[in-house]
Amino acid sequence: MIVIVVLATTGKDDKPARAQESVQQPNVAVKASAKPEPTTWSSAERAIVSGSKKPGRACPTLPASTFRDCNVLLDEAKGLFNEAELMRRKEHHDKAAYFQLLHTCKAKCDSALEEIQPVLMWQEEAILHDWETPRYVDKVARLFQKINDVRTKAFKNSRGR
Repeated sequence: MIVIVVLATTGKDDKPARAQESVQQPNVAVKASAKPEPTTWSSAERAIVSGSKKPGRACPTLPASTFRDCNVLLDEAKGLFNEAELMRRKEHHDKAAYFQLLHTCKAKCDSALEEIQPVLMWQEEAILHDWETPRYVDKVARLFQKINDVRTKAFKNSRGR
């Protein structure tokens, strides 16, 4: 069975009709709700970052002193890495001292990562199960990224060539 549909219009009426259609389409796309979206978020809305399900277990909470300790360790590790890089750029440098600084830098990063490990493990589980994650977890994830960046640089440079 073959069906042929033929639409016949005159050339004069065709162009204005198309212009009217394009003008009317944006009106169709307008949201049904007249309530505007908020420009600022309340504290309750900021508390949940992502996810759609209630967590299967509570997120471990780290004390504020842990964040301070991790930031201190991160600053010390950055200082050691910078010192090692300055040493490496000298014309005659002690390779053993250079590698020792990098290993110490990596050890400081590892000890900082051990302190935030429980939250990172919870975050991994939350992502797998699509749990609601508090903003606190993102703060820990950003700290992890900073620590891991320094650790990666130290690790890559500490391998002998």
